[in-house]
Amino acid sequence: MKKRLLMLLVILGSAYNSFSQDSMIALEVCSCLYGSPGIDFEAGRNFEKCILRQLELDVNIPNKEAYVIRFLNENVDELICETTNDVDEVSVRDLEPMFKKAIGMGYYGVFKYMDENGRYKNKINLNHVEMVNGEKETVLDYLYNIFENEDLLEEYDADKIASLIFIVRRLGGKRANELK
Repeated sequence: MKKRLLMLLVILGSAYNSFSQDSMIALEVCSCLYGSPGIDFEAGRNFEKCILRQLELDVNIPNKEAYVIRFLNENVDELICETTNDVDEVSVRDLEPMFKKAIGMGYYGVFKYMDENGRYKNKINLNHVEMVNGEKETVLDYLYNIFENEDLLEEYDADKIASLIFIVRRLGGKRANELK
């Protein structure tokens, strides 16, 4: 069903020229994210496989992480995901960078996989800065904003958010005020 929806969106996007190439990349990658729900290791592995398929690479290619890292880092500015009605999520905003959207959707497995895999540490750009309400915000700032806001935190599992803060730091994530 999701593949048919994606195909329909691709056809409509091509026919009406309403999507830019960047929008199509974002749509495809966000679809990978939406198709990889969960908080476990396997959800992250599924996300990685989906990215490799989008790149038309064999999922068993040697050094596959290098291809995923390069793709995600080269397209970090374009990877903005919309809120979807197909998934339960607690989104801070309707349009969010992909890694922030993963948090809003409770798809922590993406981070857990990157952390446990080891080959992603300090290589994925989790320090992409987004301007939010006039303030610079990274993925780590996003997590701290949730953790420090009682109303927002009620929608999440506080222990999982605290764990994600630790994981994102271990992956090389920083707060905007820590960046040079």
